[in-house]
Amino acid sequence: MRNLALIVLSVLTSACGTAKGPPFSPAQPPGDDQALIYIYAPPSDVPALASFGYDCGLALDNQQIGRLQPHGYTHIYLQPGRHDVDSWLGAYTYPPLRITDRFEAGQTYYYRFEVTGNPRMLQWAIRQVSSQQARREIVEYRHQPNTYKQ
Repeated sequence: MRNLALIVLSVLTSACGTAKGPPFSPAQPPGDDQALIYIYAPPSDVPALASFGYDCGLALDNQQIGRLQPHGYTHIYLQPGRHDVDSWLGAYTYPPLRITDRFEAGQTYYYRFEVTGNPRMLQWAIRQVSSQQARREIVEYRHQPNTYKQ
């Protein structure tokens, strides 16, 4: 119970409401020698988080690359191959959620970070979604820069 209280406190004190930044604008399609991934964060259905917001940390191949708030997205060009995408809720939750995936040259991938549950039991996940779903959802989101360096 103490750990849950610390996680909720961490989430609420690190949250900044909703994303600020330029409105969604599609990135240039990936070249023949790279893949493109979008990561985005919809608002939570947890009442306290819906009111105050939350943020999630992101890392790619063990390199911390930034944070997302609700209604935020970022995009990253990658070398083709296997990569690890890590995410965590609030200041830091250990261990982070990790998706290991193989990215193909010329392809675009979409990942959705979501927080569900209730104030007593938060659940978060990052999952790949279809391009159709992502394009419907992400159009209202704001770009948040990342610091990824290949």
